Amino acid sequence: MRDVKHLTTGTANDRMNVAPIWSADGKFIVYTQDQSKGTDSNVFLVDVVSAQSTLLTPHDGEYRYSASDVSPDGKRVLITSNAGDGYDNVGLLDIAGKKIHWLTQDKWEISGESFSPDGKFLTYSANVDGNTDLYLYEIASGKAHALPCRKE
Repeated sequence: MRDVKHLTTGTANDRMNVAPIWSADGKFIVYTQDQSKGTDSNVFLVDVVSAQSTLLTPHDGEYRYSASDVSPDGKRVLITSNAGDGYDNVGLLDIAGKKIHWLTQDKWEISGESFSPDGKFLTYSANVDGNTDLYLYEIASGKAHALPCRKE
């Protein structure tokens, strides 16, 4: 028989824990906790050994935060949130300081996707007027460019 360890216990009835993301070293999992109304959500980190959860996105009011990926070095989380300007935008959440560095500040639907294996780049998607484009963002320079679409 296999042992099962519950990592997220005591979640309120009006919330659900979704989209778990393992850290590269396997020591923690980042997950999103959604409110059933869909108007508020948070990002948590749970330590696998202790099962201790830590809120990474404390805030007042109703804002949506969702985790997309954990950086290869385990120091940052790529998030999507409407907390910056009311529109879904992409940010890098510093795990230690719980601070967000916004990468986009647009009035479109921007969504974080994933880090490159070396952690030097990340991708995000932008839905602009019904057309979704993928972007490659270089973390060191802060520069993004749309990835070309292959036409057949």
